[in-house]
Amino acid sequence: MPTALNTVRISSGVDMSVDTSRRRLLKHVSAVTMLVTTILLLPGCMLLGDSGRGQPISMTVRGGEFVFRWCGEQTDEFRYLELGYAEYTPDRVDERVFTGTGQATLSPGDEFSIAAPPEGIVPMTIGSFPRSKNRLLIFLYTGRSESVNSQPSATFDVPSVSELEGNWAYVSGGIHDKPCEMRGAASEGG
Repeated sequence: MPTALNTVRISSGVDMSVDTSRRRLLKHVSAVTMLVTTILLLPGCMLLGDSGRGQPISMTVRGGEFVFRWCGEQTDEFRYLELGYAEYTPDRVDERVFTGTGQATLSPGDEFSIAAPPEGIVPMTIGSFPRSKNRLLIFLYTGRSESVNSQPSATFDVPSVSELEGNWAYVSGGIHDKPCEMRGAASEGG
């Protein structure tokens, strides 16, 4: 089958024929290569992936402190951790309560909080979650750096902080009496 040819006049006055179908093919190959590279590299950039809603992690309030428990298999190494929240109010503002850097992984059953971050993470910013009666969204971000964490790794929708004392919130939205009974939990995480 014949291919379309374009003639391009170069400033020197020489005519060059360029195979446009070949150019299109090279463009597609480049785009696919970038996509595959991104897919292969992104999981190493984020501890928990980027869905925010299906991760095997849970959260409770113990002695007034928000505590997170990893329920999945051992994670890849991450170098940045950020915790934040937003209250469901008409003038919603997202707030950071913790940022830290270093090198860390999480194993099944590992717990961490603002006061006791994962081993290897050094706090840079420390604040606290509100003890509000308002509904909260709690965000957990991880990655290789602050700039490589554009989406939440986990998001919790908490109706009220008081409901968490002695109970565990899952990223799926449920409140449960045990920390690691969600889909995708490692057997050692319970």
